[in-house]
Amino acid sequence: MDKKVLIEAMGRPWFLEPQSAAAYAAIIHRLIAGENVSNFFENEEIKEFAFVVNASGKRIGGIEDAADNGVAVINLKGAVMKYDYCGAPGTQSLMKALDAANSNPSVSGIVLQIDSPGGSVDGTQQFANAVKNSKKPVVAYINGMMASAAMWIGSAASQRIASSNTDIIGSIGTMASWADYKGAYESKGVKFHEVYATDSTQKNIGHREASQGNYEPLIKHTLDPMNNQFTAAIQANIPGVDPTVLNGAHYIATEAKKKGLVDKIGTFEQAVKTAAQLGKQQQTTKQHTMVSFENTIKASNSEGFDVVEGGFLATEDQLNAIEATLTENASTIADQT
Repeated sequence: MDKKVLIEAMGRPWFLEPQSAAAYAAIIHRLIAGENVSNFFENEEIKEFAFVVNASGKRIGGIEDAADNGVAVINLKGAVMKYDYCGAPGTQSLMKALDAANSNPSVSGIVLQIDSPGGSVDGTQQFANAVKNSKKPVVAYINGMMASAAMWIGSAASQRIASSNTDIIGSIGTMASWADYKGAYESKGVKFHEVYATDSTQKNIGHREASQGNYEPLIKHTLDPMNNQFTAAIQANIPGVDPTVLNGAHYIATEAKKKGLVDKIGTFEQAVKTAAQLGKQQQTTKQHTMVSFENTIKASNSEGFDVVEGGFLATEDQLNAIEATLTENASTIADQT
């Protein structure tokens, strides 16, 4: 694990399950106290986190090895971080894998396999937007936990499937956590000095006030605005979600399904099948749309349009032909999808 990445992240707000936040904070506290924590910071190469499977969920190689209608699998495991750490990819690397899957014509759909308590605010919204705007359908498969920052990311998927009734899902909230060692150091004779420019009256005001026991500025100007962005994204990504889930609570999968946070509980193979089906439907719709457009142009006898400034004029017969063709095309698409 990269010490710099963890220490830097702990100084910022988190979308994270409290138990996990406490665990990461404990490592930082031991590090600051001068204890040996080398076992937490072993240099590890990034493990494979993106590959392609066939229709039955069997791995067949990297994303570049996809055969026709292959499904890409991207793993989001552990804490959400912007940059790679401790053998795990950050959101920047995950987005590159998503781009690779979208760019490969042999990939029909994508499964984002999630087992994460959440993590750093940095990079979360960016990755969630990438999932939401994916050219190919993304199915989030929860394999243990999808909490906080991971919940934001998973909410952007086309569907969410939990692996078991006891998966932990939710924790839609924002927190900041730190330890104040100032008193301990001052007891050893260390003196702290902070000097600000004349006009810098509001610089670090949130943490300055918090160090004196007044948390209101930090809550009002940092945590609340971030949390508003978080909850708004959940509501936009999952229309009709039970609003009671927005208070930070987490749920087991059966309850999360009732509240609209997940669509179903199923196997990895079902998630792969769903991604492939959604991809096929998307491709069929695109093909029908193209054929419909071509048929509409033919039916309208567009060569007979009178061109005028800013557009063209169509006769009543041409408009009737266009309407009839559009109705027929819509019926055909409905029958075949």
